[in-house]
Amino acid sequence: MSIIYRCLIELLIIFLTALLFLACTSVQTNKFINNPQELSICDDSRSFPQLIKIPGFKNAWQMVYDCEVYHSNKSSIALQVFYKHWSLKFGDTNGVLQSALDNIMIEWKNKPTIGSGYSLQGFKIRFGRIKGLTLSPGYIWACAESGQTVCETSLIHELTHVAIWVQDQTTHGDPDHEGPKYKGWTKQHSSLIDSINDELCRLGI
Repeated sequence: MSIIYRCLIELLIIFLTALLFLACTSVQTNKFINNPQELSICDDSRSFPQLIKIPGFKNAWQMVYDCEVYHSNKSSIALQVFYKHWSLKFGDTNGVLQSALDNIMIEWKNKPTIGSGYSLQGFKIRFGRIKGLTLSPGYIWACAESGQTVCETSLIHELTHVAIWVQDQTTHGDPDHEGPKYKGWTKQHSSLIDSINDELCRLGI
């Protein structure tokens, strides 16, 4: 009887341990689900880069290399201000821009890269400091140098490429800006970028 008794005790301990594990897992899972804002907070104790959810958009994220750049709320406001100004100026037929912003990935690099590109006027630059790039309608990167606010970065510039890409149904987003090689970008777009950045600067973003 003593052997059977010990076996029953051991089985009971195993069963209770399993229940405790499942309960703890459930609590942690529910805590994560009930606190989605945790996805939107950078954590200095974790390794970098970190993917941070941008609130206010369905599936928008930002990749950061330190927690100083930028709080996800600031990125969210920048996206909202951009969309407000853009839709008032150029519209958003079928909501294609809203959909693009809902699924955007923004990578905040901490230094420029060296490469080729175009000036705002469309002149080819063979070797220069690139502070932002639109790789696709769903992925952009912008350089966030020390002390800069969002309005001082190329974020709004890159979002303009995204908007042209999805609204004009191009395959390029007009990389030469006001230049003649690609169509889409006009002086109105350049002016709109300045207006949006001015508003973000006034908001302290």
